[in-house]
Amino acid sequence: MWRRMPSKSGAWARLLLGVCVSVPVALAPLLGKLPVPLFPSLLQLIPESIRGVVLPLSTAAMSIVSILAEASVGENDSKTIRLKRLRRSIVYCFVSLILFAVAYTAVVTRVEILGGKAFVSFVTGWPGTPTPPCLYMGSAECVSRLSFRDSAISSHFGDAQIRSSSLVLECLYTLFFSMLGLSIARILELRAIKSLRSAKPIKAPKTPKAK
Repeated sequence: MWRRMPSKSGAWARLLLGVCVSVPVALAPLLGKLPVPLFPSLLQLIPESIRGVVLPLSTAAMSIVSILAEASVGENDSKTIRLKRLRRSIVYCFVSLILFAVAYTAVVTRVEILGGKAFVSFVTGWPGTPTPPCLYMGSAECVSRLSFRDSAISSHFGDAQIRSSSLVLECLYTLFFSMLGLSIARILELRAIKSLRSAKPIKAPKTPKAK
């Protein structure tokens, strides 16, 4: 006789596992100063003006997507189906990263400071015709002329353009980390299934026979 977990209990256990695993993983973008691969460089890329928005959003998005991915898994899904889901989520992650890179290159200006030893990023919007006091200047030189002040940069490049560009960056950054969270959930799912299949089932204790 073998002891098995009921299907509903198994679903709730997977959901709880998704919460416990996905939340620490989703906090990784906030740990930019820790030696976490990939995340410190991405954190430094984000302009300070929108960093306080995109980090909580990406954290929440990764957690929600990971939990939904765990909750939607069927107990009898084959390994082939699970691998297809993983490959699809990796493709989504890669596409969203490309879109974010394209938007970042178009609407963000990086300015070197401390003699080129460091840099700061500002959302300047889509390229347009230079206007005073930045005639015949590039965006980086213009930001320096404006003394790195967000209010002056917003007034010069256009408040509406800065806001719309920031919204595009926030959405694409959140989308990328959502797809990253989905990929991580799919990988953990495959590893969990492999561990369960390799584990030995627990035998129920034998009940003594009545004399």
